[in-house]
Amino acid sequence: MLSDATPVGASNKRIASLDGVKGFLSLKIAIAHVGFFVAVPWLSHLTGIGRMLSFPVLLFAFGVGTGISKRRKPAWPLVVLGLCLLAASVLNEAFLDSRLAHHFLMEEHPIGHGILHRLLLVSTLTQSAHYADFLQPYLLFLAIALVADRLNKPIRAWNPAVLMGSAFAMHIAGLALASLSYAGPLSVLWRDGYRSFQWAPLFAVGILVGAYRKELLFVKDRPKLQAACLFAACLVGAKLLEDGTSFLRPFVGSHGDLWKEGDIVANVGGLIAGILLFAAYSNLTILVKGPGMQAVERVGKRAIVSLCIQMIVLPLAGLVAVHFRQMPIRSAIGLGAWLGFAILVMNWERLIASLRKQGHSDEKYVVPEVRPSEAEQLAGAH
Repeated sequence: MLSDATPVGASNKRIASLDGVKGFLSLKIAIAHVGFFVAVPWLSHLTGIGRMLSFPVLLFAFGVGTGISKRRKPAWPLVVLGLCLLAASVLNEAFLDSRLAHHFLMEEHPIGHGILHRLLLVSTLTQSAHYADFLQPYLLFLAIALVADRLNKPIRAWNPAVLMGSAFAMHIAGLALASLSYAGPLSVLWRDGYRSFQWAPLFAVGILVGAYRKELLFVKDRPKLQAACLFAACLVGAKLLEDGTSFLRPFVGSHGDLWKEGDIVANVGGLIAGILLFAAYSNLTILVKGPGMQAVERVGKRAIVSLCIQMIVLPLAGLVAVHFRQMPIRSAIGLGAWLGFAILVMNWERLIASLRKQGHSDEKYVVPEVRPSEAEQLAGAH
C-alpha cells in the first residue's frame, strides 16, 4: 500500500486521520438525528455548527478510503447497507406515524399506505424514506466499486481522466434527469433525498486523493503550539467554507439543502472541507492522546456499521420517546440511545470476537453427542 518513499509509521497515522474524521462525523450525525427522533430541538442545535458539510465530508472520506484500499471489496457491506435501508425505512416511517399520532409538530410526513407499499417504493428507489435516505449514495457507490472489482477493474486503478469523466457524466445526467417529471423506479438517485448521481464527482475525487495523494492524510510532527494554531485555523476555515458555499450555491441555481442537492459548488466545498478536517484531526492527534481519540477512530473504522446501527437504534428510541410529553424524559431517552449506539460501535470488534468464540465453544460442546456408530464410521472413513 505504501511506496518506498513513504515514511515509516505513516500508514498508521494516515489511518488515524481518515478514521478519526469518519468516526467524529458518524457520532456527530447520530446525535443531530437524535434531536429529531426524540423531539428535542436543543440536541440538534448542539451539533448544528458545520452540519451542512457533514454529509459531503463523510462521502469524500469514503471515497478516500476506497482509493487507499487495494484489497478486493467484500460483498457484505453492500448487503448490510441494502438490508439496513429497508429496515430503517420501515422504522423511520413507523416513527413518523407515531409522532403524528401523538401530536408532535413536524414538517416531515410519512409515506402513505402500509409497510409493503413503503418497502416497494424504497426497494425500487422510487421514493426515499425519511432520515434513511442518506444511505443511498453509499449504497450506489459501493455497488459500483464492488462490480468493478468483480470485473477485475478496481475503481481505484481506473485512469484518472476516465474516472473523473464518468463522475461528471453522472453529475450532468443527474441534473438533466432531475429536470424531468419522471418519478418512478431509480428516480431517487437523482431527484429525491440525497441525490447520488450529482455527488459522483466528490466521491471520485476522494478516490484519486486516496490512490495518488494519500500523503495529505499523514500526520506531520510539529510543535504543539503550531499544531494548536493550525487546528483552530482549519476549523475556522471549514466554518467559513460552509458559509461561503451556502452563499454561492444560489448563483448556480441551487436553493435546497446543501447536503442533498449535490450541485457543483457543494461538491467543491465538500472536497476542501474534507481536506481541512483531515488536517484538523491530524493536528489534534499531536495535542490530545488517549482512549477518547482511539474510541473515535474505532467508530471510523466501522463507519458503515455505524451508519446502519444508528438508523435502527435511533428510530426505536423515538418510538419510545413519543409516549412522553416531558422534554427532560425524552432528552434522557435520546442521550441514552446515542450513548448505547456509540458504545456498541466502539466495541464492535470485541462483540464480533465474542460471538465467534461462543460459536466455536458451541461446536466443541456438540461433539460428544455424536452417536458411537457414527463416530466409528467416521474413524473408519479416515
